[in-house]
Amino acid sequence: MRKPFRIAIGLLLVLVLLVAGGAAYVLLVLDPNALKPRIVDLAGKQGIGLEIQGDLAWQLFPSPGVRIGRTRVRATDHRIPELSFERAALSLDWRGLLHGTPKISALSVQGADIKIATATQAVVAAAAPLAAAAVSSDTTPATTDAGKAPTTIAISAVDITQSRVTLTGAGAPRVLDNLDFSSRDMVLDGKPFPVRIAFDYTDSALPMPLGIAVEADLGVDQTARMVATDNVHLHVTPVGRAVIDAYFALRFEQIRDRLAISALRISSGALAAEGDLTVSELSTLPAVRGQLRVPPADPRPLLAEWGVPLPQFSAPDALARVGLDTRFAATAENLVLDELKLAIDTTEIQGAIEARLAAPRQLKAALHGTRLDLDRYRTTAKDGPQTADAALLAPLAGPIAFLQGGNGTLDLDWDELTVDKLRLEALRLRVAFAGDDVQIHDLSTRTLGGTAAASAQLHGVTGQTPAATFKQRLTGISLAQVRQTLAPKLDLTGTLDLSLQGSARGGTSAELDRTLDARGSFGISAPHLDGVNIERAFCDLAALVDKADQRKDWPKGTAFKDIAGEFHLAGPRLVLERMTTGVGNLALRGEGTIDRGAQHYDILATARLGGERTSPDGCLVSSAHLRERDIPLHCQGSFGKDAATQCAPDKELVAQLVQDRVLQELRDKHGDSKKGKAVEGLLRGLLGDKKDRN
Repeated sequence: MRKPFRIAIGLLLVLVLLVAGGAAYVLLVLDPNALKPRIVDLAGKQGIGLEIQGDLAWQLFPSPGVRIGRTRVRATDHRIPELSFERAALSLDWRGLLHGTPKISALSVQGADIKIATATQAVVAAAAPLAAAAVSSDTTPATTDAGKAPTTIAISAVDITQSRVTLTGAGAPRVLDNLDFSSRDMVLDGKPFPVRIAFDYTDSALPMPLGIAVEADLGVDQTARMVATDNVHLHVTPVGRAVIDAYFALRFEQIRDRLAISALRISSGALAAEGDLTVSELSTLPAVRGQLRVPPADPRPLLAEWGVPLPQFSAPDALARVGLDTRFAATAENLVLDELKLAIDTTEIQGAIEARLAAPRQLKAALHGTRLDLDRYRTTAKDGPQTADAALLAPLAGPIAFLQGGNGTLDLDWDELTVDKLRLEALRLRVAFAGDDVQIHDLSTRTLGGTAAASAQLHGVTGQTPAATFKQRLTGISLAQVRQTLAPKLDLTGTLDLSLQGSARGGTSAELDRTLDARGSFGISAPHLDGVNIERAFCDLAALVDKADQRKDWPKGTAFKDIAGEFHLAGPRLVLERMTTGVGNLALRGEGTIDRGAQHYDILATARLGGERTSPDGCLVSSAHLRERDIPLHCQGSFGKDAATQCAPDKELVAQLVQDRVLQELRDKHGDSKKGKAVEGLLRGLLGDKKDRN
């Protein structure tokens, strides 16, 4: 038994000596640098310029192979990127050598510098690490003749370190620096193998460099033309910013021209996103379909860290909660957001948006919101009505800018919208866009105890001088709520009904206000004027004429009969053409002007008493000169910062009434005597009365 054992050991020693001797011969006698000219010549025949500036050397451990010094590679037809590296090593598999079939099994490159100028070169560079991998553990993808023993290329391990990739296309160059790539067990039969790549990315379009690292177990099936992985980890580190982490599964099927990303999870700071997407017709007309969900969170710290400025809102907790959930589908020409859910603080918005991105553009949007208080997001103090108008018309600006003359519709419903303390309930907006024209079919809401509705046509909205025609109706508006919400110095209360129709032209709000031309009518039920008692003003006049004592215990304000009127809007001026009302037996009609620009009004009210008393609780009017006669009352005032109101009888009327009273007393005293007529004539001359009363 010992003799065969000794023979086996002897044979093994002989084999080791032969291998050692062969290795020594290769390492000491054969100089690989002598092969440089032949290698360069072979590369040249393939259209590749090869410049080996460093030395070639054999290596024995950890596996046999060859080390390559500084080398530069470029293709004469630019089909591959320009490449240079400091050092590289090709390793041979021991088992292949023992079977007489040398097999290149590993590649390591250090200090590579790759310059990519075209998209084709980028594809070649991305696919290079896998190009020479084995199709399976039993077959090899490529061989190179070397005499009787073909050399097999079946690289299963790649290491690239301390390298750089420069993208030199249009614009400033983009650089992938400090590039490291490693992979093991690379077999293209669909079985996963580990891949890791890390680099620093610099782009002038970005505010800072990015550190990027990707790890995955990648399965590549060359036969099925498919790439799949279930555990991609993308780690992005912006310099001075919060880290961005992404995890997802990926499946690319070249035969179906389809890419699917599932189980996507992205997080940075307090924000996170989840979703999945599928891209079909990837190489021809890509179409993306998927779902995206951003759980509600506070985006402000992350935005501040990224240097994204936010306005100083009036509410300190404004934009403290933002979330998104939607299904989407997109191509180069179309975008669809379906089952859209957007959360902004306590406001929830749902709906759908369909848009055609190519000309002529189209848009179809239907959105429903819950409650939104715009006062929380106020940044500068503005005039209340202008702010309300801007808030109502703001939804039109985005579609008009997007459509660029295309067609579309916008359906907007809001449960409650608050702007400048004005609460709008059940807000409804229906708009159609057609070229340069906008048709507002319905803008309606419940507000101030009543309802408001409007419709309008806007023409030439993208031109220099757009024009608008409109109709508006207010029903059951409480003037007490108007005073409480919008106009704290409004003296009139009651319930307002109003209708208005008009037009305006201009490219700015100032031009529209200046060219405003509209006519309307209004009615106020149960009106009450605070501060001024119209009945008292009339009774004071009667007391003056009747030489009676003026009553002092009048109630404040005036309770009118229902008011009805017609008006004309001419720019900032409101011309009151007719207004009728009354107090007891005192009928009133009025006309005048209210100037919004000057914040001043001038109203001439004409009173006419039917009967001897102004009202059951009013005053007795003895003078027949004040009954069944038009008595003008002139009211002037302002409604700005220093609001004031003053109403008084017409001065000429008072003078006439005094004259009539004096003359009546003369007649009563002297009768028709010549002396009495002479005195009456003298008084008429002194008072300036040129009427012939004979």
